[in-house]
Amino acid sequence: MFHVAYKTDVGKKRTNNQDAVKLCDDLKCYIVADGMGGHLAGEIASQTAVETIEAYIRSHIETGDFEDCIRQSIVEANKQIYLKSLDNTEYRGMGTTCSMVLLQGDKIHLGHVGDSRIYFVNEKGVNQITTDHSLVENLVASGEITKEEAKTHPKRHVITRAIGTDPTVEVDYANYDIGSIKRIVICSDGLTEKVDDQEILNTINTHEINEAVNLLVELANERGGTDNISVILLSLTKEY
Repeated sequence: MFHVAYKTDVGKKRTNNQDAVKLCDDLKCYIVADGMGGHLAGEIASQTAVETIEAYIRSHIETGDFEDCIRQSIVEANKQIYLKSLDNTEYRGMGTTCSMVLLQGDKIHLGHVGDSRIYFVNEKGVNQITTDHSLVENLVASGEITKEEAKTHPKRHVITRAIGTDPTVEVDYANYDIGSIKRIVICSDGLTEKVDDQEILNTINTHEINEAVNLLVELANERGGTDNISVILLSLTKEY
């Protein structure tokens, strides 16, 4: 038995919400996409991504090859967004991140491109499971800057991998046993830019899941809300 809560918010500085959130309870598939591009292009990219991914998984999940399902669904989303960008000059260069979870049996399957994130929470704490595809993450990995310096780096919003910006895309996939995992967080960087991992953990551990997602979004907004903010919170236990 598991429970789901989510919230998406435009934030305090943007006029439109370029994030897209998709909850497919029957498939046990949950997706956050954070679009980018001028005018309405970011919205088009993120919405195209979540709709294409859902449709692909819905029509291929019976194969039982969940890794292929996830990888190919994101590849198909990349193709659809890229083709749309070629058809309309206002959409040129648009793209989106994507972080997704597919629950099947006692396994958690993940797909990821960009700098939206997936966290697991258990008795030991909170762990970021995905790796940001970003310039600052590369700089941290190479030892050129620290994690702390990355938080305020002027190019911290530059991502190195996205869906739809190029004809092909490299997809990160992983799977995990549910085991001791109690909560899963899927979120856009509008949250993690303003709220650190420990604050996410404390909020989740001390509130019911619907209240927790509301409080997390409120906290990001209180600290400036400079980006759209989206959070999906999955509780994998009876307590929620």
